[in-house]
Amino acid sequence: MAAPPDLARPTGLILVSLVVVAAVLPPETSGASYAGCALLVALAAILASASGRLPAAAGAGLVALPALALLGRFALAPGAAVEPIVLAILALAAGMAASAARRDRLAGDLALALAATGALVAARACYDALWGLDAMAARVRAEAATIPDAAAIAGRLAQGRAYAGHVTPAAAGTWIVLAMCATAGLAAAAHGRRRMVAVAALAVQSAGLLATRSLTAAGALLAATLLAGALMRSRRLLAPAAVLIVVVAAVAALRTGLGLAPSSDDNPWRLRAGNVRIGLAMTGDHPWLGVGPGGFAEEFPSYRRAGDNESRHAHCLPVEMTAELGALPGLGASILFFVAFLGPIVSRRVAGPVERGLAVGLAAFAIHNLADFTAYLPSLLFLACTLRGVLGPPVGPTVPSRSVRIGWAMAVAACAAIACAAGLSESAIAQARRSALEGDAATAAAAAGRAVRLAPWSTDAALLHSQCLASDPVSALAEADRAVRWAPRRAAAHDVRGRLRAQLGDVPGAYADFARAAALHPLRAEYADHAAQAAAALPRPPAEPSPR
Repeated sequence: MAAPPDLARPTGLILVSLVVVAAVLPPETSGASYAGCALLVALAAILASASGRLPAAAGAGLVALPALALLGRFALAPGAAVEPIVLAILALAAGMAASAARRDRLAGDLALALAATGALVAARACYDALWGLDAMAARVRAEAATIPDAAAIAGRLAQGRAYAGHVTPAAAGTWIVLAMCATAGLAAAAHGRRRMVAVAALAVQSAGLLATRSLTAAGALLAATLLAGALMRSRRLLAPAAVLIVVVAAVAALRTGLGLAPSSDDNPWRLRAGNVRIGLAMTGDHPWLGVGPGGFAEEFPSYRRAGDNESRHAHCLPVEMTAELGALPGLGASILFFVAFLGPIVSRRVAGPVERGLAVGLAAFAIHNLADFTAYLPSLLFLACTLRGVLGPPVGPTVPSRSVRIGWAMAVAACAAIACAAGLSESAIAQARRSALEGDAATAAAAAGRAVRLAPWSTDAALLHSQCLASDPVSALAEADRAVRWAPRRAAAHDVRGRLRAQLGDVPGAYADFARAAALHPLRAEYADHAAQAAAALPRPPAEPSPR
């Protein structure tokens, strides 16, 4: 039997390309980038399967796929469960491909790519903080008629926190933190001019972290550095720790006046506490199986109180996992997460300054998710899993069975196809919204229909298509029915269907949908008004709807 080909180098090059693409154009901000990243992960995973050097976890992961599919099927919002499950499988595939492609230079190549892209992200953050945010806010205000939620976007930009092309300042800050750790490792391993270049990049990255004003990212880096110093008993980490204390203090000072006062309505810690309270309430109501992957965002409005913020995540990974997966499964998944990403630094088995730098960065990434949701962002999750695969134990000489390798490659390819469809659907949704705001109804309807065909599980696509078909209420109602089937707990889906039923003369059906929307989102006065108007049109007063 011929030995499997050595495909470590092309696999490694693909993973380096993945890091670059995820930094320059984060997949969570661009549907096309998400599709491209998914294809890169699938290609790396297929090459790893062909090489025969898959970790033992491939077999376990393949067995777990039916369980994940069932988990999505029985979620309270089946449509919302599709993409989180696919993202988790692709991230696992990226880690396995990195583990299979391990070689002497791969850690260094990834560290170089991370250091370079981190410097670019940091430079853009500095530009945004100094000039870019004001220009973007002015452009948003000038084009407010064609930009959804223009006032809210302009208000966020006016805060002065740099996004650097990422979805949140904390996401940009976390990428910079990972880059800082990789750059510090490269500086420690280099000499002469190379060390000077690395130190200069580290200075730029530090300035970029300050520009994001992400206190949680800076604090996570400090905590990871102190943990590394305690575990490795290295006095060399005392100086970086002292510098990081100054950085954290500077970030806190910059954030003064941006809602950090305890009495402020925008205090991030008070808002995070509200998110955690809601997550724990969800866990209490659904202790066994949770609300399902992606269900936190769907259920969140029904638990909100006055003063709580709008959020799609709990800003605390263990709380969100227990809410979505159930108390025991979520706790187990949280433990696996922290064991995986804190493992390299805790085990102290990593050798060399570059690997130690990457290990500290992974620890910071894990710690940051105690107060944020960066593990749910494809760019950072792909990066973290890739680095974890490089720092894991070497793959043994045993070649998995041919059926396992083929099955794993097919499963990852299928997930990549779903991710590509989801990414292209998001691009079509964005195009439809722009066309609708510009008054081009025909183009908007065509783009929304394309989004539905690409991702039939997407509630956003179905709702948008339904609204674009206002001139054809029967077809629009069919799309609204689809949205309700995939997201039965989304208030907006019931409200849209209720308006269409009212348009077609089905007043009792319209009232049922409006009352359901008001119960699912009690703080939205618009839904309660619609329910009251429909109740007044009924031939007899309706019974009081149940609150939940």
